Amino acid sequence: MVLVLEQRDKVLVEETLRILGEQDPLACYQCNKCTSGCPIALVRQDFRPHLIVQQTRMGLKDVLIKEEAIWYCCQCLKCVARCPQKVAPYEVIFALRILAAEAGYSPKNITKLLQSFWNNGMVTTPMIIVTKDFAEVTRQTLGLPAPVVDTEGLRKALKTTKLPTIIENLKKRKKVSKKD
Repeated sequence: MVLVLEQRDKVLVEETLRILGEQDPLACYQCNKCTSGCPIALVRQDFRPHLIVQQTRMGLKDVLIKEEAIWYCCQCLKCVARCPQKVAPYEVIFALRILAAEAGYSPKNITKLLQSFWNNGMVTTPMIIVTKDFAEVTRQTLGLPAPVVDTEGLRKALKTTKLPTIIENLKKRKKVSKKD
């Protein structure tokens, strides 16, 4: 990736700190311990937590929020445990995901997940399950009650958050960049 410093967002660190709280990406001295212990970095050459923290420090918001790589993190928290500076790269990546979603950038499956949660009060809807004997069963055939979700109450509570705005922005979804 070629970095253009004109794309620098001088308030990215402040925005990230607002979301993070205690962790400070400025404390990172690029020791690479987070990346060397990351299971995703072992299989994805384009996912390097220490570089994401570095780019955050540099204020490269427009580059970072458009990158698909920020969505690769599996949230194992190994980077948090390994960081000698308590930077918590996972938390930086999580903050970048929030900023990306607010700006309308996310993978299609994340958009679908949030839309389902807003519409149904659940991430997924109850479905038919196939047993090991290939019999199809539902909650009803198993004698289980139908899930009860107060979607209106949930929406009312969620309207006090940024989720409705994020969902609207994601409906106008912008493509995230894939590195080849």
